[in-house]
Amino acid sequence: MGEYVKAEKYLKRLLSNLPENHDEIPKIYFYLGRVCNFHGDYKQALVYYERALELQKHESEPKKNSFDIAQTLHNIGEIHFVQQQTEIALEYFEKALAMKRLVLSNSDHPSIATTLTLIGLVYKRQGNLLGALELFQQAYEMKKLALPTDHPSIADSLNHVGNIYQELNDTQRALE
Repeated sequence: MGEYVKAEKYLKRLLSNLPENHDEIPKIYFYLGRVCNFHGDYKQALVYYERALELQKHESEPKKNSFDIAQTLHNIGEIHFVQQQTEIALEYFEKALAMKRLVLSNSDHPSIATTLTLIGLVYKRQGNLLGALELFQQAYEMKKLALPTDHPSIADSLNHVGNIYQELNDTQRALE
């Protein structure tokens, strides 16, 4: 926890020392949001993420699509998901996914797989197990192509797939 406190102090100091129009300001707000998110201050994290998003959108005119914006949308979605605001989370995840697909040259990028997984978790929470299963399988296939075979994220994806099969009472597939 102490490192988050240090990071937050450092980022706030940077924010106060840099000119308002400095090109790193949106990133500082993004990272302040992450710090607050990591230590559970979701309300303040949303404030920072929304400020980062506002500045990122202004910065990326006229195209309005960037990986930074996609990441911020994704992280805002995560906060809403943790706070049980499933519909709002889904909106942000879907926007993030669409933008990631536009701006990333690799359609199997792990970041796309991560967002697919979170949409799958939303579907699971909503009771749409088959929809969740499809997204978890897509994420798993992407991660297999993009990550080392022993990467923990691959195991995480397999766990999600297995859990869905278990909830569908398909024990045989859950064990595969």
